[in-house]
Formats: sequence, C-alpha cells, structure tokens
Amino acid sequence: MEGKRENQRGLDVAIHIMEDLLRTDPLNESIISMLAPLYLEDGRREEATAIWEKAAREARGTAAGPLLERYAEVLVSQRKFKEFTDVQMRLLENEADVKRRREIFLRAVERLMWADIVQGTLPDDQVQLRLKLLLSALEERSRRAPFDGFWHEALATVYERQGDATRAFEEMKHAYYTAPETPFSLEQLRAAAMRVGDIKSAIYFQKQIAAAASAKSGAEEWRELVELLEQDFRMVEADQARRRLEPSSPRTQPRSKNWPATTWRPARKRPPAACRSRWPVSGPGM
Repeated sequence: MEGKRENQRGLDVAIHIMEDLLRTDPLNESIISMLAPLYLEDGRREEATAIWEKAAREARGTAAGPLLERYAEVLVSQRKFKEFTDVQMRLLENEADVKRRREIFLRAVERLMWADIVQGTLPDDQVQLRLKLLLSALEERSRRAPFDGFWHEALATVYERQGDATRAFEEMKHAYYTAPETPFSLEQLRAAAMRVGDIKSAIYFQKQIAAAASAKSGAEEWRELVELLEQDFRMVEADQARRRLEPSSPRTQPRSKNWPATTWRPARKRPPAACRSRWPVSGPGM
C-alpha cells in the first residue's frame, strides 16, 4: 500500500512539472508527448486527448503539421474516426505542394482502413462507414474549391475503393480538366471510360494517345482508335484514322477499289491497352 502511495506521489510530481513546462511552451510537441502518457497512467484519458487537441487547434505555420499528425494518431487509436478525418482535411488544406498532399491523403486512407483490423481484414460495414466519412469531407472541400483538381483526384480514389466506377470516372475527368498535374494517365482515363461504357470519352482520350504515340507504338494506338470509332459508328473518322496506318504498318492490307471503307479491317487487333495508374485502387478491406 505504501508503495502504491509513493508511486502516485511520484506521478503527481511528474505531472505537475510537465504542466508547468507546458504552460511556458504550450505548443511544444516533446512536452505534450511526455505529459499525455502521464495523464493516461493517472486515468485522465480526456485530459490526455485535450492537450493534443488544444495544441493542434492553436498551432500555426510549420509547427501545425507535426502536431496535427500526432493528434490524428491519438484520435484514430481512440476510434474517433470522424475527428481523425477532420484533422486530415486540415492537414490537406494547409499543404500547398500537391505531391505532399497526395502523400498525406494516401497515408490517411491507409491508416483509416487498417485501424482495428482483426486477422488481416476489416469488416465490410466498417470499410463503407469509413469511406463515407472520407467522401463527406472531400465533397465539402470540392464544393468550396471546385477548380482545385486535388479534391477530385481524392474523390476518384475513394469512389474506386467503393466500387463505384461511374462516379470515379466522373471525378477523374474533373481532375483531368482542372489540374495541370493530374496523376491519371490518358491510358487510365480511356480504360475507365470503357469500364463505364462511355465510348465517346474513350475515343477522346484515345485520339490524344494516338497523336502522341511514338513511331514504335503508333500503329497499335491508331488501330485501337479505328476500332473505337467503328464501335461508335463513326465510319468517316474511322477511315481517316485507318489511312494513318497505311504508310506506317507493313502488315496493313492494301484496300481494293471494290472494298467499301466501312467493311475494311486492319490485319490485327489487340485488346485495349492496360491502365497505368499512379493511385492505388485497392486496399485493406476491399
């Protein structure tokens, strides 16, 4: 009994010292990192969270990032996923560099999806609940800043995880049209358009792919364009695109004068080019 009282006195003294230090430097991450575990040991869980929350709320400039990240970790460890998501949105809004924003976002998604995983899988209802929290926060930001392509990139990633290919493609297009450094390649955009049956968008992106193709891959890309145009019954354009193949592909069959343009086909077909994504489209719980 005497030993327990002695331990408590030592804990009280340590807390008192750290509180005095924190009053002189309220945004000092090291002091908060030492005081918060002492509060937890003393059974003062809410106070342990509150000191992080206060510091995160008051932090400005370069000091804000590390404090917000530590506070977010405290929140997710306590299963406060809504608050965790809000802190992540603040981190994203404070960051100007788009590459850093992508890193922060992807790290936040993975942390949210892996929290509380049991035996390697997260129950589907929890996956959907956490994705909805992200969607709600991201949609609000995209409404506030409709020409900031990053929010559309992030929305596309979350919709993809939800399995909503149509809405993911819509957000991919928004990002492509508004962001100069969109992470989505033309091949990925074309593949996404094909998945949702948007042949006109697929043709739009394939035209750009074909026009920019190297001499080595050019014939393949123009064949792809011909096939897409014919699927959309745009035979005049298909014939024009087909003519681009004639001088560049030794395997292109010569067209007889008696063959109508609408029935001629190149000698070889290929499946659509693979999508090259820089965003992960699957993750834990999917």
